[in-house]
Amino acid sequence: MPLDPCFRPLLDAMAARAAAGPPAADPIAAARAGVGAMFTHSTAPVVGVLDRTIPGPGGELPIRIYTPEAGSRPLPVQ
Repeated sequence: MPLDPCFRPLLDAMAARAAAGPPAADPIAAARAGVGAMFTHSTAPVVGVLDRTIPGPGGELPIRIYTPEAGSRPLPVQ
């Protein structure tokens, strides 16, 4: 199964971080910036938000459904 292209930046950032040496030597600001860079993502504009519940093993679980602007389909999660 091929790698989803959206994961390539994360894997590249993790490899660059590993090549830089132990994170304990980094100042805290640099460590935070490195972690932040690994988890950046783009967000699509949202046109709707729906709060619902679904059955769970211990009772109802709250969920939130976001509807993005119309665009290419299929969406990543439906």
